[in-house]
Amino acid sequence: MTKTIIAGLDVGKDSSMFVAWDASEPISRPKDFFDYEAEFLCLPPDAESVQKIVSHKPPEGRLIIFMEPTGSYSRCWVTSLREARVEVHLVPHNLVNSSRLALCNWNDKDDEHDAVVLLILAQKWLQDPESVQLIRSKEPLIQELSNLYLEAESCNKVLNQLINRARQKLHTEASNLDDVKSDVTKNGKPSPFWSWISGAVVPLGVASKYAKKLAFSIGSAKNEGFSKQLISYAKSIIDWQLRRFQIECKMREIIQNPKFGRYVRIFQQFGAGLDTQAILLCQIFPFERFLGSDGQPIIKLKRRGTKSGRPTKAHISCRKFHAALGMAPNQRCSGQKQGEFISGSGACRMALWRLVHGQIETNSPGSLRNKFGKTLRKFLDTDKNHRDELMHGLLTILADRTTGAETLAAVKKALLESGNPMAATIVAGLHKKTEAARSGSIREQLKFALIRLARSRCAAKLVKLLFKQLVQEFCNGGAPSAEDIAVDQNNVPFWLSGKALAARIGKSGAWLSRLKAKLGDEFADAIAQLDPNGYRWKWNERKFYYAIAPGATDDNGSKALAVYD
Repeated sequence: MTKTIIAGLDVGKDSSMFVAWDASEPISRPKDFFDYEAEFLCLPPDAESVQKIVSHKPPEGRLIIFMEPTGSYSRCWVTSLREARVEVHLVPHNLVNSSRLALCNWNDKDDEHDAVVLLILAQKWLQDPESVQLIRSKEPLIQELSNLYLEAESCNKVLNQLINRARQKLHTEASNLDDVKSDVTKNGKPSPFWSWISGAVVPLGVASKYAKKLAFSIGSAKNEGFSKQLISYAKSIIDWQLRRFQIECKMREIIQNPKFGRYVRIFQQFGAGLDTQAILLCQIFPFERFLGSDGQPIIKLKRRGTKSGRPTKAHISCRKFHAALGMAPNQRCSGQKQGEFISGSGACRMALWRLVHGQIETNSPGSLRNKFGKTLRKFLDTDKNHRDELMHGLLTILADRTTGAETLAAVKKALLESGNPMAATIVAGLHKKTEAARSGSIREQLKFALIRLARSRCAAKLVKLLFKQLVQEFCNGGAPSAEDIAVDQNNVPFWLSGKALAARIGKSGAWLSRLKAKLGDEFADAIAQLDPNGYRWKWNERKFYYAIAPGATDDNGSKALAVYD
C-alpha cells in the first residue's frame, strides 16, 4: 500500500511552521495531538528548509502539504516545493478561520496552531475531497497576467498620489498650468508636460506652448522657476509612467496569445479595455470549468426554499460565473432583519463598476453604443427612475426635524410601503450610525445607497449578458478556437478570421477593415509590423486571412485553404 504523509505549513515572512503526520493514523483529538504528538519545525525561507520538507516524502508514496496563500511569501514556497515534486494545495483564509473552532476546538491563533489546523484540513480532504474547498491553481500564463494586473493597479495608485501632490504645488507656483493634460503619449513616451517641468528635452513646440502659459501665470514659478520639490515629483511621475507602460506592453503581449482570442473578442463587445480584459481573463479562464461534463451549463431543479413554493431552475454555472467575477449575492438574515451582501473578487467587482461608469453611465461619444450598451443603459436608466421616485417620496420625511432614530425608522417604513423593486435592498443597506444622527446624514446615506445599488445591479446585468455570450461561443457552435485551427512550426495559425486577427494585434475589427481598404496591396506589410511574430496576413476570397511567415513566399493561401477546408 502506498504511504501518504500529510502536512501543514504556516508561512510567514522570516520563518514558517511545518508539522507532518502519517495519514494512515487518523487524528481524532487535535488538541491532544497538538500537546503531546506534534513535532514542529521552524524553517527559514531557504533551500535547506525545502530539503528538510522533501525528506518527509516516502520513497514510493505521497507528501501532501496544505498552505494558506500569503502573497509573495507563500509563492516562493509553492514554486520550490512543486519543483521538488511535492503535492501542494492552497486553502482559503476563511476556511482556516472557521476550522479552528469547528475542527480543532480552539480559538488560539499562532504559527503552531495554524499549522495543525492546516494538517487537519489535509486529513479531511484526503478522506473526502469534496468536503474541503481548495483554491484553484492557475496556469503560468494566467498567473503572470494576474501579477501584472496587480502591479499595474499598484502603479496607478502611486501615480495618482504623485500627480495630486504635484498639481497642488502647481496651483501655488503656476495656477494656470494645474489643469494641463499629463497622460503618456500613444507610443509610450513620458508625458511631455511633466518632462518639461523636470527639465528633460521636449519638442520645441511643446516647450514653447507651456512657456507661454507660464509667462502669463501669477504664481511663484514665473520669476523663480519651479521648486525642487515639484521637479522631484515630475521626475517620479515620469519614472512611474514608464513603468506602467512597460507593464501594459507585457499584459498586451499575453492577451494577444491566440488561445485567448475568443475571450478577448467577446470582452471587446462590452467595451472592456486592456486592464478589464486582463482581470476578467484571470477570473474565468478556462470557461469550461463552469460547465458540466457534457460541455453545457449546469441547471438543476430546485424544489425547496423557493419564494413561490413551486420548483424552479437553479442555474449553477451562471451562479459560479457571478461568484468568480465578484458579483455573487449572499443572504444575511436574522429574525426580522433582512439583507444581503456581495461576495467574490473585490478587484474584479471594482473593474466592473469602472466599466459601468465609463462605458454605460456616461453618455460620451466613446461610450458603448452596440446592442449591449443600449440594453445596459436602458436597464440603468430604469433603476435611476426608481431612485428618483424614491427620493421624491422621501423628501417630506427627510425635511422633518426629528431625531435620527425616528427619521431612519420613517424612511425604512416608507421604503417598504412604496412597493418599489429597489426598496427592500435599500432598507437592508441603511444603518443607523448613532441615536443622534441628523436627517441630513441619513439623506446622504440614502443617496449613496441608491447610487451604489444602481451601479451594482447594472454590473450584475453585464455579467449575466457576458455569461450568455460565452455560452453561445463555447457551447452553441461558436467560431473555432485557436486550439481547433492548425498551426505552423512557430505555433501561428495558418488562417484567422477578421475578428481573430484584430484581437491578435490588439485592434478592433472595424479598424482592421478600414486599414485594408486604405492600403490595399500594402496591407500585408503594414500588419507585419504589428504582428507579434512578424507575420504578414493577406485576405483570401474565402473570407479569411492567411499567414505568410517572415522570409516565406506567398502561396496565395493554398496551404491555408487546404487546412480551412
